[in-house]
Formats: sequence, C-alpha cells, structure tokens
Amino acid sequence: MEDFTVRVTCKETTKKIGPIPISPERAKQGTSEATPHEKEQLESVNGSLAWVAKTARAGLLMAVSKVQQEKNKATVDNLKLCNRAVKFAKEDPDRGHTFLPNVLNWIDDIVFTVT
Repeated sequence: MEDFTVRVTCKETTKKIGPIPISPERAKQGTSEATPHEKEQLESVNGSLAWVAKTARAGLLMAVSKVQQEKNKATVDNLKLCNRAVKFAKEDPDRGHTFLPNVLNWIDDIVFTVT
C-alpha cells in the first residue's frame, strides 16, 4: 500500500556540479578580483547550485545568495565560498525535502508561501 510520501531531491544534478578550478597559488589571493573567465565559471556553478537550492536544498540558499550578491565584484574568496557550497552539496546528494501525507488538515489549516 502506498503512503503518498513525496521525496524531492536533485541527486543527479548535484553530482554533476563541479567546483571552480583554483590553483593553490591563486587561492592565496583571497581579496583579488576574479578574472572574467573565473566570473563566468562562478556564475555557471552558482546557477547550478541555485537550482538545487530552490528545488530541494534550502541549506544552500545562504551561500548561493552571498555569491550572487557579490558576482559583479567577485573575488577569489567568492570563488572559494562557491566551492565550499559545492563540496557541502556533494557530501550528501540524496538530501532533499520530504513531504509527509496527512500532516496538514487542508480544511482547517491555512498555508501560504512567500516567493
């Protein structure tokens, strides 16, 4: 018998996200501005993380938001923050949201969202 539990993950997408390559020497230049190529990579990787975060991994939203806010003046430190978020996501790609049946009484409860 099916219990109607809904599980939402982005396992395959999470597995495909790779970190931004940063050499050890470049990593020491934390406050240096990111190159145009690094900024492109940052936008791409952070976009993938944003998709995973909004779909199934709310715990990534703070890092994604911080990187997004800084993207126009991105530094090596921003690249490293993005890579830490990638590492965190990939440590448990099965993590996601679980919606259990019969938790809410849809007749008496009021549910709203802010988007």
